[in-house]
Amino acid sequence: MSVYGVPTYLSHLRLASATGQLRQQAETARSEVVTGRKADLAKTLGHAAGEAHLLGKAIGDLSSYRSAISRADLRTGAVQSVLTDLRSSVSGLGADMSAALARHDEAAIATNAVVARSDLETAFSRLNVRVEGLSVFAGDAADGPALGNVVMLVADIAALYGAASSPAQFETDLDFYFNDPAGGFATNIYLGGAGALSGIEIDNGEVIVGAAKADEQPVKDLLRGLAVASVAGSAPATAMRDSVLAAASKRLFEASDSLVEVQTRIGLEQQRAGKASDRHDAEEPALTAAYNALTARDPYEAASFLQSLEAQIDAAYVLTSRLSQLTLTNYLR
Repeated sequence: MSVYGVPTYLSHLRLASATGQLRQQAETARSEVVTGRKADLAKTLGHAAGEAHLLGKAIGDLSSYRSAISRADLRTGAVQSVLTDLRSSVSGLGADMSAALARHDEAAIATNAVVARSDLETAFSRLNVRVEGLSVFAGDAADGPALGNVVMLVADIAALYGAASSPAQFETDLDFYFNDPAGGFATNIYLGGAGALSGIEIDNGEVIVGAAKADEQPVKDLLRGLAVASVAGSAPATAMRDSVLAAASKRLFEASDSLVEVQTRIGLEQQRAGKASDRHDAEEPALTAAYNALTARDPYEAASFLQSLEAQIDAAYVLTSRLSQLTLTNYLR
């Protein structure tokens, strides 16, 4: 049986403890070599560690804001694309329908009615677009579609047209249907929320929504014009039909112009996002330089220190191995 002398045993314990501390220091040094950062800011910087943490948070915030701006750009770009497509389709249809009425061209009127129905279906589809899983025309009910069934809308307008005794009555009924909170559009067609879509914070305290709603007046006017053109354009030629189609064509022109105002509003938000991005680009170099000045670890110095620690650990292992074999029997030999 091997018997250690007391001094040798105590030396072994002290050496094992020192080796453990060296290993911990080596792990810290290895981390500094990999990251290029001082591992223990409180120890190395003292009171300046608080400043370093604040700078690090500011840099992290800039990264978050950049991500938010990218999301805002994606949202506003999608909304602008939808509105542009809607405007381009209805402005052409309004002009074609007006020209067909002026020529008393029944074939062209019927063709425009088919186009209006197709454009209406496309409008419903486009207004139900989702960005990052959110229905961006549905307001604060963005988990579901903005608009319901296009077939129901056409059927409702056809019923109103069939029941109207004059163009004036038909327009009055349409006003109630599309603009009154108790009308069919609000109760059956628009499925979104009353409030706005949740905003995106692009800078400290600066939030943009970057969306529109399918129940905004220009959008409702566009859908109204398309639905009426589809229904009345398919009806037999009468003075009432021609009057209704003329009003629908005019409404499509006006809706197209009004959508420009919606696009301008969103364009201003896009401009704000761009300016916020420029601010972040200007701030980041100064923040990064200040943070690096406090926290950066010289790579050559860190590598040399790590090599020194590893050499000490190797030496400690050799010495520990020798001490473990130093028994009374071996000593007396």
